[in-house]
Amino acid sequence: MMRFMGVDKFDKSALKRQAHRDVQFDHKRRLSLLAQHEKAELRSLSHGIKQRDAQRQKPSRIFRRPQTAAPV
Repeated sequence: MMRFMGVDKFDKSALKRQAHRDVQFDHKRRLSLLAQHEKAELRSLSHGIKQRDAQRQKPSRIFRRPQTAAPV
């Protein structure tokens, strides 16, 4: 591109391509981070559910045990 002080060395299409690549890379990186956070939250939620289920089942397990006769 001719400028009043000389030739402009910047290629508009190359700059656009690089900007597009940068935006795509950043978008993919953000999606990846969101997916990682989602997996961590789901693991945490699943762990909490399993713990609550175990606590809820504990009384049932105690009452299901065979009763032994008391010594005379």
